[in-house]
This record gives sequence, C-alpha cells and structure tokens, in this order.
Amino acid sequence: MTPREVIIDQAYARLATDSYYEFVKQAFAVLEPETKYVDNWHVEYLCNTIQSMVERVGRHEPKKRNIIINIPPRAMKSVITTICIVPWAWIHFPHLKFIASSYSAALSLEHSSKARRIIESPWYKRHWGDRYQLQGDENQKSNYENTKMGRRTAVSTGGTVIGKGADIIIMDDPQDPKGARSEIDRQKTIEFFDNTLSTRLNDTVSGSFLLVQQRLHEKDLTGYLLSKDGEGEAKWQHICLPAELDTNIKPARLTEFYKDGLMFPVRFHPDFLADQRTRLGSRQYAGQYSQRPAKLGGNIIKGAWFKRFRHTDLPANFVVNFYSDTAYTEKSENDPSGIMAFTQINGNTYILGSSVFYKEFPEFIKHAQAYTEALGRSKQSRIWIEPKASGKSIVQVLKRIPGLNVIEATPPVGSKIERVNAITAQIEGGKVFIPFDDDMKYGGAWIEAFVAECEAFPSVKHDEQVDELAGILGDGIGRRGAFGYG
Repeated sequence: MTPREVIIDQAYARLATDSYYEFVKQAFAVLEPETKYVDNWHVEYLCNTIQSMVERVGRHEPKKRNIIINIPPRAMKSVITTICIVPWAWIHFPHLKFIASSYSAALSLEHSSKARRIIESPWYKRHWGDRYQLQGDENQKSNYENTKMGRRTAVSTGGTVIGKGADIIIMDDPQDPKGARSEIDRQKTIEFFDNTLSTRLNDTVSGSFLLVQQRLHEKDLTGYLLSKDGEGEAKWQHICLPAELDTNIKPARLTEFYKDGLMFPVRFHPDFLADQRTRLGSRQYAGQYSQRPAKLGGNIIKGAWFKRFRHTDLPANFVVNFYSDTAYTEKSENDPSGIMAFTQINGNTYILGSSVFYKEFPEFIKHAQAYTEALGRSKQSRIWIEPKASGKSIVQVLKRIPGLNVIEATPPVGSKIERVNAITAQIEGGKVFIPFDDDMKYGGAWIEAFVAECEAFPSVKHDEQVDELAGILGDGIGRRGAFGYG
C-alpha cells in the first residue's frame, strides 16, 4: 500500500476498533467479498445495543436486563449478533467466553467458522493480531480458545455443554422453522434453555443472554420468556423489528426510522413482501415478517381461500385418487368415516367429492367400492387409507379386491391443529380448488358441508373431512405419485 493508503487503512481500523457498527460493515467484506454491502438504520441500532452489552460484560458491571431481538430472516441478524461479535469483543476483552447456539449443528458450526474466518483474515491480523492468538491445540470449528483465555463454543439446541461456561450466551434461531408447529420441538427448545443454557453463565450478575429469532409461534422461546418474565422492568429488553410498520415495534420510538412503512426498504420491498406472503400464507408471514405469531384456534381455514373450478376445466386424461379417514361404525355419537376424491395437476389440488357416512365394516367396504367407482376410479387410481386400527383392517381387505390400488397412508405426525396449520399456505395461496356448487359432474350439497367444516375447525364435533384434506395436502399420501394424469 502507498503511504496514503496506509493512513486511510489505519483510520478505518481505528473506527472499527471504537465502533462495533463500523467493524461489522468492514468485516462484511471479509465474509462476503463478492457481495455489495447494503446499509440500513437497524444495523447501527443493533450494533450499538450489542456494543453496550459487550462493554458492560467486559467491565464486569451488573446487568439490568438480557436481550431479545425479533427480526425477519435475511436482515443480517446472524452477522451482527453471532458472527462478528466475538472478533470485535476480543479486540477489547480477549478474556471473554462465549457460547453460541442455533437449532442445528450445521448452522452453529457455520457461524463459528465465519467468526474464525474474520479472526484469521489478513485484515484482522494486520490491525489486531498483536492482541491475542488462537491456541493451536484448541482451534476447532466447534470450539476455539485464544491465548488470553477467551473461548467461543458452538452448540446446537439439545446439545451438550458440560464443563463449559460463558460470559455471553447467544441463541440465534434456536427453533427450526420446520418444527415450529410441533409442541414437542418447541418444548425441546425451551427445556434446552431452562435446563442447560440458563445454568452456564460464569457470572450471573454481569453475564448476559442474547436471544435473536424470527417469531415462529406464540409459544416459541421468545413467547415463553416474555410471558414468564414479563416485559418493561423485567428481565428482558425486547427489540422487535417487523418488516412493515406496525404497532408491535419495540422500542416504539423506532417507528420514526421506517421509510414508506418499511423497516429495510432495499431488501424488504413491497414486491418481495407480497411474494413472501403468498408463499408462506398469512399465518407464517405474520410470524416471520410481522413478528406477530397468530394464535392457534378458530378460522384457521377460510372458505374464501378455496378456488373454484368446473369439470370442463380439467384435462381429459386426469386420474382420480382417493383418501379415506376410517371409523366404520353406525353409532352417530362416534366419529364418522369419510372418503375424499381428488386429483393433482400442475401443482394444484382439485377436490372432486367428499362422502361422510356411518357404516359398519362390511358396509364400509361396499360403500368404498361403489363411491370410488361413481367418482371415476380407474386402473391408475390410488386409494390412501389412514393407518388407524380400523384402517389397517380395511387396507388388508380392500387390497384383495381386484382393480383397487390401496395404499396405507403415511401415519400423521403432530396434533390435528398443527397438521392443518401446515397446509393453510397452500389453500390461501390458491393451490386448492373445489367445484362450483352447480357443476354438472362434481357439484352438490357436499361442497357447502365441506367448506363449513373447514371454517369451523377446530371448534367442530367431527373433522374427518379436514383430516382427509390435511392428509392429501400434507404428508399423508407420502408424495408417492398422486399425479393428475394417466
């Protein structure tokens, strides 16, 4: 470098030393050398918040509150809260110890490797390499120490941190979005915090927790901690930054930084958000981008979401398939059985008919044959049967009947509400069609009853049609060829 370039380089290094915000902007070039950095006000705000925390912990000063940050995905949250924090903190306090956790081992290791990449970069070594070095015998992806006793440990949710303590514990996306509807997965995340991470602070007076996540469920870790410990003067400083201007922005004064109603206009522009709302459905979008996870309950499915079709809209060679929720009993106080006819064409699902009935085992078998034949069963048609105790018996009998391709459906996982919430995006996104009431081939009174049951769920006495719909749109048919064409 020329003398002038050296002076400029050193000036930038001094800025990065004094300001975590400046450090993050410069370190971004090390992490993403081919990507142009795009600044936004939230980066500076979050960096300043984290810098204050690190400096307080480094000076062993008592904390007032731990920190929760709720922010949409792809807003540099991991770069700010998990990756750059250790390299910058060690410039000033190389003795600090960190534990950083994420929902998967792969993600935790990725964050850890990127932090080490910064430390080992020529840029970092040139300016701060004299302050400490990494220990050669403790320089792994998941765990590395420096010569001043500082340490960074990576762990996944549910992992082991026996014998490890930390001054700052970071929880970055502790919940896998795919398991957010599962009460078991959510409880696993909560128990990992309560039973493991909460006991790992070296100093409970000054040590701090930093939780950063997109909201996935009203009872995710954020919801649990805020409802348990409260807000305001309690244990958690809550920073909430939805993608669009909303009343749940925290602190409320940050609303003044939203431009045209958007938190990060360059990245979360209206076209992008509209596309995400369509892809995710309103419930998932409300959590991930609005940071308002909707409560589970009534009106999970809205009748207006179903698109309509006429039989003349379908190609001539489409295949009719069937899905059955079995009970085979004549007693009306028990759940009825059901058979739903459907076809799937070009990524769309067309519900062709639905039969709900109370029949004993022999009559069920007769009705199943007659109904599937009336709705257009062919040699290519498949009939999925839910594998309940009665369903297994029916599968065995129906498989012996020539011309019926009977398959035991994939056993359902999770509660009914969880399974229905998993399919709402498809329905709301216009991927599910039902016939016009007066369609000459598939129309009829069944349509009104079907829509009414969907809208009333889960506050409905019998939900076999909703259950069948969840099996068809979810994993019930196992994606093993419910194709629309012969």
